[in-house]
Amino acid sequence: MNGSMDGARRAPAGWLPACMAMAWMVLPAAAQEPRVAAAPPASPMDGAAAAAAGDRLVRLEAGVQAAEAVRAVKRLQHSHAHFLDAGLWSEAAALFARNGTLEQGSEVVARGAGAVRRSLMQAAGRRAQGLGEGQLHTHLIMQPIITLGADGRSARGTWHELALLGQFGRAASFRGGIHENEYVLEDGAWKIARSRFFEQYRGDYEAYGHRAPPSWNVPYHFEEAHVGVTVPAAAIDALAREVAAGGGSAATLARRLQQLRDETEVLNLQHAFGYYFDRKMWDDVADLFAPGGTFEPLPQGEYIGPARIRAALASLHGAPPLNRGELFDHVFTGTIVTVSADGLGAAARSTVLAMLGRGGEYARWEVGVYENRFVKQEGRWKLAAVRYVPRLSSDYDAGWARDARPVPTPSATLPPDRRSKAFAAYPARQSVGFHFTHPVTGRAIGTAPGGARADIERIDAPARARTARDVQASPAPQPAALGELERALHAAIAVDAVENLNSSYGYYLDESDWDGMADTYARNGAKEITGAGVYVGPERIRRILKLRGPTSGRTPDFFTIHQLTQPVI
Repeated sequence: MNGSMDGARRAPAGWLPACMAMAWMVLPAAAQEPRVAAAPPASPMDGAAAAAAGDRLVRLEAGVQAAEAVRAVKRLQHSHAHFLDAGLWSEAAALFARNGTLEQGSEVVARGAGAVRRSLMQAAGRRAQGLGEGQLHTHLIMQPIITLGADGRSARGTWHELALLGQFGRAASFRGGIHENEYVLEDGAWKIARSRFFEQYRGDYEAYGHRAPPSWNVPYHFEEAHVGVTVPAAAIDALAREVAAGGGSAATLARRLQQLRDETEVLNLQHAFGYYFDRKMWDDVADLFAPGGTFEPLPQGEYIGPARIRAALASLHGAPPLNRGELFDHVFTGTIVTVSADGLGAAARSTVLAMLGRGGEYARWEVGVYENRFVKQEGRWKLAAVRYVPRLSSDYDAGWARDARPVPTPSATLPPDRRSKAFAAYPARQSVGFHFTHPVTGRAIGTAPGGARADIERIDAPARARTARDVQASPAPQPAALGELERALHAAIAVDAVENLNSSYGYYLDESDWDGMADTYARNGAKEITGAGVYVGPERIRRILKLRGPTSGRTPDFFTIHQLTQPVI
């Protein structure tokens, strides 16, 4: 993956190997690129220069398609988790390819959308669309490692899943494990070709979910040599051979690359909100909002403007800083970002698991959904509206089979600027709308019948597919403009490559694979070992890990799970 590029068209030396075929170790702040601008009008070129520019444009088109494919796969899997949470079995099944399979370990339990739908319903104990009254069916999906196939039309993905399952008054349980999935581009849409789940643990809430199989034997698709590569060079070669003569126009590529950058910036903003929220950094939270931005925790009402939002946060959740012995963590998972067609608005949905408590006083779980809106002002993304839909609040000791707290009421000490629609949390049946359309069908996503409803305004995103207008003959852009586009593509791919690398740390740690972990470090990479100091370079890191760490990832009565979530890259 780090040699020459075979194929009919070649990238300029130094660009493609560095961009597509290196194992990412770090993305320094100094490497961040300026915002993508449309290419200026080109001056006349001689025949050789125009041909070289055309080849670069073709490979740019192939690279952008590859970067978009990796993002599409993540969107697909995140959507699957959101649909399971809501009991939308038909929508979840429609994410599968025609012959897509649902597998538990090495066993195929369903093949094809119809069989997948029936299997999902059977696993949830349902005979109809939606969840039952008092049912919890939350699937937290996190820690992706995505690798595009050499053909550019297939992909593989590793994911960590934690499920909170139960029926109020009867049962509560945990289940966790690893997905090693395969994806395919079919009929112009990315779909799940193979969903394989390898269970690591499960158990009743009272038993802390500790029951585990004798061994995991997860067939991880990645290895340390390429875990930092989301897009192999072979995929660029394959896609470039399929690109129409001349590829897309430089202006169209610039817009698509800007959309990828916007998605990253909105994702970072959504997750940064969560980190500031965890530490009750109310000034920092308020500073993320645009003037006139709103904060609405259903059904407590809506607060308008940064000053009112800052006051509301302190009133509803307590003044900063965190108290000694206070736990206030909110883990954002499954984040789906949609940028509007005009590039000036966006939305993001996350499922949040909160762990709240204070030593000697209380401890509880919360589950909810954030459906937030964003606006770009003067080139910077800001929060336009934060809307939190609470779905579960349960005492830690009792668990969600025996305890369900009602949603909080509007504040009497700081009444909201606008009242919210009434909403009931678990064990009531609920429906939370979706801002995005179905990733495969492109249709609006409905909600399950009955129960409390939280309606969400949909946002229309630009189509990814190129049109005839995009590929019509146009003047070849100048090398400087192509270089700017190539750097923007480099940065877009780097974001997903760095997330791959970050995710791998948790998997290697769980498996006590110290060789694998050490080999993901750069030559001068550093690791701080708590209580021991900082070790520099793969060999030093390898030695200290083997001295300090267990020799196997698990024993009959012990295992470790390290779930890395909520990246800001």
